[in-house]
Amino acid sequence: MAKVLIVEDDSVIAEGMARHLASAGFDPVVVGKGEQGLARLRFERPDVVVLDLMLPERDGWSVIQEAAAQLTRSGLKTNQLHFRYIHPFQAAEATAILSGCKRTIVVENNFTGQFARHMRAESGFTVDHVLTRYDGEPFEPAYIVRRVKDFVAGKPVDLRVEDHEAREMAYHYIRIHLQEKARPGRLKRANGGKYGEPVWEVELVNRTDGKAEGTLVIGMDTGSMYGLQLPGVEAGDRAVAAQR
Repeated sequence: MAKVLIVEDDSVIAEGMARHLASAGFDPVVVGKGEQGLARLRFERPDVVVLDLMLPERDGWSVIQEAAAQLTRSGLKTNQLHFRYIHPFQAAEATAILSGCKRTIVVENNFTGQFARHMRAESGFTVDHVLTRYDGEPFEPAYIVRRVKDFVAGKPVDLRVEDHEAREMAYHYIRIHLQEKARPGRLKRANGGKYGEPVWEVELVNRTDGKAEGTLVIGMDTGSMYGLQLPGVEAGDRAVAAQR
């Protein structure tokens, strides 16, 4: 059963959404504040998040605001422009503001940069960089700060899978293949051998007794999921284990 996290401070709306989702076969979890949503996101590992952008304490825009504040404190003067509507698009106003900026970066939570392309089509303005996520997972301020500093420094984009991304991928694998019976444990780098790239080896352990369920192998360069190595299976048999 797919789990849906609803972050909504209006109890009437939240309860109505939860009822409809439950009747459709989903498992809804409701919280009323942004900070609670972040905590439950890490704990519940939902399949889908429904987020109200106007929340008490921490809303959908506060992550960008916090990242901009951190960048400014570090000496990189940063501001934020939020578009509430995409239709009708305020092309003249957007162009007037953005044209006065030394560098522009769009932060959007999808892989293809849909909003950046929409803005270019509506206004003719092209941003310098687009900061996206391939997996739809929420942004954290520290991640945005690091990526923006890399853009400004002219560093090439490093698309290798990082440790926290490997852990997130392990959670996705568990939800699909192990029905939440396990959780990620220790994580280590390995040379990859026959895979032709370095890999992350993520230990999966049983949520109840902590016993090993196997080791999930994820390519660091390509993000390929090479499968689950079962306990007691030798490295040479890893390909067989991945097909089970």
